[in-house]
Amino acid sequence: MEETAFQSLSIHVEQVHWGQLTEFFCECYYRKRFRQALPSVPSEALWAQLSETRRLGPLSVHPQQDKAIRYSVRAKLVPLEQKLFAHGGIAMDNRYEPDVALLVQYGHIIEGTVELVPGKSRQCHYNTAQLWNQHKDTLAIVTGYVLFSEENRQWIQHSWLIRKHPTAEQPRIIETTLACIKYFGVILNEEQAHVFAKRELHL
Repeated sequence: MEETAFQSLSIHVEQVHWGQLTEFFCECYYRKRFRQALPSVPSEALWAQLSETRRLGPLSVHPQQDKAIRYSVRAKLVPLEQKLFAHGGIAMDNRYEPDVALLVQYGHIIEGTVELVPGKSRQCHYNTAQLWNQHKDTLAIVTGYVLFSEENRQWIQHSWLIRKHPTAEQPRIIETTLACIKYFGVILNEEQAHVFAKRELHL
């Protein structure tokens, strides 16, 4: 029956780019979910451009497709992504985000010079929680997303710290992995910081 339907349209099943088609339907789903106009079906040329994996095209097959669907389904139009893309970038690291409500409501660009206090590689959340636990009076936790460089246009989930009352000589941002070019996040209050530290340090 499926073969007959495609044959009537002069389309062969093996010629269909199922990955691209799935991404397009996901885009339609999230637009409808957030009560936005459905996208038009792209032309062949535009479809090829939007599907360009190397440029992180919005219809490119998702790089985390081997993970559970709740970690891999693209949601290009969810409010958090919209806020991030307003400040640059064209893609967002799709992982479980425990602070999404806070980020949507209070997230903003965090500015300031950066001081590197090296911690464990690729362990920004743990490093941040540990350093805050040692200097609660002077530091505050910030969690959110960062752009590491102009070339890498993907927002990456990240956590860092800021000094509560930096002097003119002191950098405001304290980074425990790699310095980034743009920081977007929410500054946690004392209660939220304790929850964050408990979660990351398994206290």
